[in-house]
Amino acid sequence: MAQERAVLVSGAAGLLGQALLARLIEQRPGLPVLAVDRRAPAGGAAALPGGERVRWLELDLAAEGAAEAIPGPVSVTYHLAGAAGAASGPDAGSAFVRGNILSTLTLLEVARRSAPGTGILFVSSAAVYGAQEPPVPEGAPLRPANAYGLSKLQAEQWVELCGRVASVPWMVARPSNLVGPGQRTMLVAELALRLCRGERPVRLQGTGEELRDLIAVDEAARLLAALVERGAWGGCYNIGTGIPRRVADLALLVAETLGLGREVFCFDGRPGPGRVQTFFPDLTRLGELELVPQDRTLEACRELVREIALEQTGATVPCERR
Repeated sequence: MAQERAVLVSGAAGLLGQALLARLIEQRPGLPVLAVDRRAPAGGAAALPGGERVRWLELDLAAEGAAEAIPGPVSVTYHLAGAAGAASGPDAGSAFVRGNILSTLTLLEVARRSAPGTGILFVSSAAVYGAQEPPVPEGAPLRPANAYGLSKLQAEQWVELCGRVASVPWMVARPSNLVGPGQRTMLVAELALRLCRGERPVRLQGTGEELRDLIAVDEAARLLAALVERGAWGGCYNIGTGIPRRVADLALLVAETLGLGREVFCFDGRPGPGRVQTFFPDLTRLGELELVPQDRTLEACRELVREIALEQTGATVPCERR
């Protein structure tokens, strides 16, 4: 009997990558997994979910010859690796081209060599939409507002082109903002870090009335794993809760979790450059797959804030009062 081909997870040392590894191992304990990232996880490969059952490969996917360095064939690729954020400046474009486009071309080549039947799930971003009237469906015009969103859109286009030309089955997922323990960027983590370091008041961009859809990272991982089983190849799917939340309410949640009040932060009234003011997705396509997101967002926010407080101050903060 032929050995089962491995599942490849790129960006495996990242927040979402580790959550996805844990989900895949839980669902299929004997599944061979190849975990790829340009940096080793903290604690080494044994620290990854699945421990020794996961084969670790430290590799820069944008480097020349990276495709040849990946052992194959693989059965399916979950492509999570990439450069993140809404950075600006002279080097932002090249960083996003390397991290989001060149890495994708490498894994498309791996999928092509592993054919027939080897699919790739590309984890893109809701940033490809730019400013739209919410809720935003997958068929909305794609007008990214910053270099990050543009690079993700261009990577999507390469995925679709390779699918047509090389007959590689593909799927695209567009997650909203992730949140959960281990995160150290984005609104909740950055505000918690600044407050724990004693900054008072913390000045935030915008008015606080902006709306965001945040999804707990482990819930996003659950939906990604399910997409490969239930989704249609050649399809795009929004990943989120579909629940809009005011930025001011999220900031207040951070402060209250730390035992502080509204006075410890304020908004400057000026929108950040390249930032979409209001976004939340239409999740009709997920619903058609009978995939209903579980809303663990506020719980994940509190878990993250407590983790940061313990790391920065050595003190625990009380759990949510019920």
